[in-house]
Amino acid sequence: MRPLRYLAADLAFSMGIAIVAGCWILWWLIETHHLEPLPTNTPSTMHAIFGEYQIIEKWQHRFLLAGAIASGGIAFIKRYMDVPVRHIYAPLLLCLGLLLMYFEDVYNTRHLLADLTTSWVFQEELTRRNWVRILTEFTYYGFIAMFMLGAAAFGWRFVRSNARVKGYFVLGYSCYALASLASASRYIGDWYDKAGAFLMSVMPSALSRDIDKMEGWLDEYPAAFWLIDFAVEESVEMFAASSLLAGIIAFGISSSIMMAGSFWRQQKTAG
Repeated sequence: MRPLRYLAADLAFSMGIAIVAGCWILWWLIETHHLEPLPTNTPSTMHAIFGEYQIIEKWQHRFLLAGAIASGGIAFIKRYMDVPVRHIYAPLLLCLGLLLMYFEDVYNTRHLLADLTTSWVFQEELTRRNWVRILTEFTYYGFIAMFMLGAAAFGWRFVRSNARVKGYFVLGYSCYALASLASASRYIGDWYDKAGAFLMSVMPSALSRDIDKMEGWLDEYPAAFWLIDFAVEESVEMFAASSLLAGIIAFGISSSIMMAGSFWRQQKTAG
């Protein structure tokens, strides 16, 4: 019976894996079997699936928002339970961190802030590859990380003994840390361009030709850049969002069981 406790968490995580796998398979099928293209005004199937506000990112937004609502709900419930106030900090900080991540993804607040700081420092329009932008993005991610790491610090003692909950959170945190560090450092040595070029050289030729359609379509970046920025990065972030949502659900179930057990023991003692 124990695994059934976490059925909802496992379903959330499995759904995230299925979405990522489905998006890559859909891309491969459309390009290699010459299926009807997706009904969008973008030149590339990759962009229609992995691009900004496209299929996989919209799902990521839903998972982030669901995680924020779930963790906020856990904090709200704990607030009115007979538990020490420190037990509320972890879900509350996690809720705030996920909301910041949601708004960053939906409204591009990181890019807006980086644009403002770049124009303020240089007093002129520059390309996006400059040191002010890189420092601004690292700082912004660091601000979000304070909430996420704070949640981890306050919540670790509650999840470390539960392998299922711990596994989901470790995976989710690791994937988001990887994606954030990669995104903030993408202009250092133009490594996104180089990594994308390497992947294109080993991918099926049909997919590489589809990626080439992005050349010159968005800003000044080469097509290889967009392979990493969209297909790879969004896939990692989708894994992270589904892992965190699964961890939050499993944590909520585990917490409820522990609180119910504590209440039952108190009632038994009082009786």
